[in-house]
Amino acid sequence: MSRVCSVAGAPTSPSGKELEARTMEKYGNPLGPTADQQFAKYGSWAAVIEAATPSNAAVDQELGRERRN
Repeated sequence: MSRVCSVAGAPTSPSGKELEARTMEKYGNPLGPTADQQFAKYGSWAAVIEAATPSNAAVDQELGRERRN
């Protein structure tokens, strides 16, 4: 079983199907937004990477990094 299925529920389960339907409606792809969609939204690859790596307060504190929102 893939990580996506194990986290979101197997595609045959109601929760998995509901998740796929919501994602398909929002992005036009059951797996989520494409790289091109993300680039169009954020305007640069650096901004896409920044958006894909959200800050975590506990990790930031341990690493002595300033918290990002």
